[in-house]
Amino acid sequence: LLHLFGEVEEVHAYTPTFEGPGDDAGVAVLRFASGVVGQLLVLTAGHGGAVGTRLVAGSEGRVDSRRWEGWEEGAVAVDGQATVASEDWVAAWLAGLDLETRERLLPAGTWDPAQLTVDINEPLRYGIATEIHDFARAVAEGDSPEVGAEAGTAAVSLCLALLESGASGRPVAPADVLAGRCRAWQSDLDSELGLG
Repeated sequence: LLHLFGEVEEVHAYTPTFEGPGDDAGVAVLRFASGVVGQLLVLTAGHGGAVGTRLVAGSEGRVDSRRWEGWEEGAVAVDGQATVASEDWVAAWLAGLDLETRERLLPAGTWDPAQLTVDINEPLRYGIATEIHDFARAVAEGDSPEVGAEAGTAAVSLCLALLESGASGRPVAPADVLAGRCRAWQSDLDSELGLG
């Protein structure tokens, strides 16, 4: 979500525990600086099989998926155009890339062009190999990786803001987590680790 929509200004989360021993459910509303509003629901205490979906809806269309880990089994629908299966949209996008751009985004050996669906158990089909390649390239060239420390810190602070909001019962800004101004959830962990 950060990659797609930018900085999150505030989150409001509810994080009940149904079966324990730790947090096993969470629902949150995310308010982005760009004006976008996001919703996140995670429930690991559920029974009867896995369900996962993604949806991005905007003023001119939507992209959806019936899988949480990727955009497969979904559709790209733009107002006034025919709806396209997400797999076909990705294949057309890849086919439209010039070789230099394709090699920069998806270096040879880091993905399987014959199998474009995501598989969380296969590094070549989950993006891990591409991330490792990018990090190695950055080290070799003395450059920054595409996702560096700043983006990683923002992602972690957002995750912690969700937990802090759930613990405090109020909206929390990721910036307040980074500054140490919000510690309702963190204080228990600090005590367990002997830090506070």
